Amino acid sequence: MTLEQYLVFLIFGVSIFALSLYAFVVWSEKRARKTKKG
Repeated sequence: MTLEQYLVFLIFGVSIFALSLYAFVVWSEKRARKTKKG
């Protein structure tokens, strides 16, 4: 693996991780709102 490939792979992995984390937070927030009814 060259340095460029490594950088692209790193950025790709971090962005996917951040996206999944954001989706999980939004989903849990929606779920919490449904259960609390507030």
